[in-house]
Amino acid sequence: MTNLETFIAGYVEAILWANAYTENDETGEIESVDALFYDENDYSESVETEDAKAFYSDNLETLTEVHETYAQAWDYMGHDFALTRNGHGAGFWDRGHGALGEKLSEAARVYGEASVYIP
Repeated sequence: MTNLETFIAGYVEAILWANAYTENDETGEIESVDALFYDENDYSESVETEDAKAFYSDNLETLTEVHETYAQAWDYMGHDFALTRNGHGAGFWDRGHGALGEKLSEAARVYGEASVYIP
């Protein structure tokens, strides 16, 4: 797998995880939509990855520096892109990567929140 493919696999895994639960509109309760039992192979065609490709391309120099300086895995950085863009409690800014983490966080937030349709 290329670094881009690995990055996207991490992104898809995190997006599926982030969509594993949904709020019931009628009761307000959090309910599982069983996404935890699926993997990226089940939904690879239904998950939009264009943003992940663009983010990777636009931030490759910084991503590479994080990878080389902190030994951060490419799939983990894809995961962090998904978490950061969706405003979850972890992401690039939370990994101890200083200014590099903040730079990637700012770049990820530009993409706004994203979710997937799970059939």
